[in-house]
Amino acid sequence: MSDGANSEVYQLKVSLRRISPMIWRRLLVPEEMTLYALYRTIQIAFGWEDYHLHAFKLHGRHYGTTWTGERHRDAAGREVTLADLQLRVCQRIRYEYDFGDLWEHEIRVEANLEREGGKVYPVCIAGALAGPPEDIGGPPGYMALVDRIRFGDIDRLLHGDEGDTDGDDPLRTFEAERFSRREVNAALRLEFSELTRG
Repeated sequence: MSDGANSEVYQLKVSLRRISPMIWRRLLVPEEMTLYALYRTIQIAFGWEDYHLHAFKLHGRHYGTTWTGERHRDAAGREVTLADLQLRVCQRIRYEYDFGDLWEHEIRVEANLEREGGKVYPVCIAGALAGPPEDIGGPPGYMALVDRIRFGDIDRLLHGDEGDTDGDDPLRTFEAERFSRREVNAALRLEFSELTRG
């Protein structure tokens, strides 16, 4: 993202709804960030693979996308930024990803902060638990996966009663408790250095 020396930074808490215990990330993002860049930030922070459509809902408006990579634009064709949305502390935005599984994220504006000189944004400053795997069946499928892992019964979830024990399935190595802020921030730096170069 650009320097924007005089711009503000939003502290956002992004949490997945209908999951317990809560999966969440706390992000610092610059006000000049576009909705598309916020979408990319959330994808990275939760480990999503960008396989599906998404939408933001705020102020009764729906900012959706039809194709992967499509930008959110206003009536004049300009990309919508967070500053355009005039976000206030305690305001909530809904972000939906994968309309089949329907992952609903609540984005809560926790604070408006001054930009720190030399700090690179966006940045993840906290979080808990691994983001759910893609195409697991939404919150019910995720909760079933976590239960099966806890009770050592992952083969039945993956292969039914057939007893197939193919060890290559990535769900077999899924660690629900794992969250690495360092890995998220490394991926964010890579993503946004590429965006600013391109």
